[in-house]
Amino acid sequence: MAKRIHALVAKLSEGLTQLGYTQTNKNYFDTIHVNIGDVNIDTLKVFAEDAKINFNYIDDKNLSISLDEKDNVQNINDILHVFAKSCNHSDPEGLIQTVLSGDYLEANSFIPDGLYRESDYMQHEVF
Repeated sequence: MAKRIHALVAKLSEGLTQLGYTQTNKNYFDTIHVNIGDVNIDTLKVFAEDAKINFNYIDDKNLSISLDEKDNVQNINDILHVFAKSCNHSDPEGLIQTVLSGDYLEANSFIPDGLYRESDYMQHEVF
């Protein structure tokens, strides 16, 4: 489950970067911080609210997006459409489909090696 969540966040990060946004946290697991640059935050909020998507608005230029086990590729598609509309991207469908078709299951490079568990866990028979 954790790998799937991280893979979805990696897809989202890649899509936002290709749309011209800046993903500002080098290391991440389920939450990314995004600088929206010259895009108007109020415009982005309108598109997000229309899509029934809630972001954590930090200030007029920055927000964060967190994903969890309930999210899927359709959610990433919807989020990327909000950002594409907000920046008037010329070919959002092509870009989004390219990003979503990528394999991000091995997107481990965004988690520092020192944070990986090396000890046994969940060893009880109920697991």
